[in-house]
Amino acid sequence: IQDAHDSLEAQENIAKIINYAAERYGVKTVFEEGYEGPVPTDDYFGFIKDPAIKGKVSYFLLDKLRIGGAEYAHINLKRDFKLIGIDNIKLHLENIRQYQKSARHQAEVAKELEAIQKEIQKLVNQYFPKEIKEWMKLRKRLNENQISLLDYLKRVIELVPTQEKAYPNIAAIVRAESGQDKARLEKVKSLDEKVLFEEIENFESDFAKEFLIDTKTQNIFEYYRNISLLARLNEMRLTEPEFEAAKDIQRKINTRELAEFIAKNSKKSIVLSKKWELSLRNAIRFYELAHSRDSAIESALARFAHDPSEKIAVLVFGGFHKNGIRNILAKQGFSALIVSPKITS
Repeated sequence: IQDAHDSLEAQENIAKIINYAAERYGVKTVFEEGYEGPVPTDDYFGFIKDPAIKGKVSYFLLDKLRIGGAEYAHINLKRDFKLIGIDNIKLHLENIRQYQKSARHQAEVAKELEAIQKEIQKLVNQYFPKEIKEWMKLRKRLNENQISLLDYLKRVIELVPTQEKAYPNIAAIVRAESGQDKARLEKVKSLDEKVLFEEIENFESDFAKEFLIDTKTQNIFEYYRNISLLARLNEMRLTEPEFEAAKDIQRKINTRELAEFIAKNSKKSIVLSKKWELSLRNAIRFYELAHSRDSAIESALARFAHDPSEKIAVLVFGGFHKNGIRNILAKQGFSALIVSPKITS
């Protein structure tokens, strides 16, 4: 189950999914993020004998996001199961500290990146054709979660029809959703995010080359796309494939070179701060620590794999870890269903 840590609705639905799995499929073990070893809910809630009062107290803490859906389900057991922390607690706490360190500079970095984006946008307005400007509006709406990835792909394809051989996954997604090829829908749902992300990047680059025929406009396009991704890095809103791309961009991009490029093409002097370069390293470190925690998951699942008494379990972990967890499960011979708790707002 993919966790969404800052959503009460997600936590409520995670608890419901766990209760359903325990009652319907006899799940006896639930693994979760953020703790190491058996989670001692009885130590904190066992003394409350009245189930109604226990439910109210635990829901108050759930509402404040001080406990998660898995813990809430375990406190208010409908059918007994073990709740096991599958995390490396030392790395988990370091991950939290790194997040806090990055968050302290988030507003400042956002302001600096916004200033850069503003200057790049002026070049866009001056040099780009209307087709690319239309694409940029769509991409901005996607980045700000105003439209879904599916809506984005459908609308961009309307601007320039895609070739199935060149972008098979994008074509499959659009066809499956539109009802043209329902047989592919299940395959589409299990697409590797990294493969899809790389295909979308290639599609966008090829789309840009259709209309940006000189080096100058192509460089403006790349700067625009790269700074937009770094802004999402600063907001801690990246998927795993996006992080890999952002890490590479953050290592290569240079504020001085960017300022010289903007000054040359806008024909005016410009001053840009480069403090954001250092600050984003904290965000990079946050994601690197998140990656390193996957080894703890691998060890715990290896122990579970050798337990003949259980055939099925639930694992609750943040969505960023999805690809890593999927690879671990495949390597250890598990079959798996990855689900997301419903979030309507």
